[in-house]
Amino acid sequence: MTNEIIAYVFDDQRYKSGERTVSCIVRRSDLRRFMSIRKLDRLFSGYALFHAWPLKFYVGVWGTRNASRFRRFLRELGADVRIETGRPKEAVLRMFKTHGKRKRVRSLNDVQTSSTSRP
Repeated sequence: MTNEIIAYVFDDQRYKSGERTVSCIVRRSDLRRFMSIRKLDRLFSGYALFHAWPLKFYVGVWGTRNASRFRRFLRELGADVRIETGRPKEAVLRMFKTHGKRKRVRSLNDVQTSSTSRP
């Protein structure tokens, strides 16, 4: 199994603010090899979920700095990140989760991710 993961980077304006912002998403099935959605949620105080027909799910973050940090964390976990510009074909934002103010996480060790801790 290869460690390559495709990160799609594109402009989007579907979030609450309505402003154009950068999104970075990867296939949910690819992300599972490196981190859980729960860990992603803790690292970025939220995440975005995209869906493309049929049964293709993508998960990621929004914001230029978050997108860069997301790709860096994936690399630190052993992923060979290949960047594709543009949204995956037919992918639409289904939901996004945010905890308000983002935690100041700079490294993977800055957040506790054990299964027994509460978010």
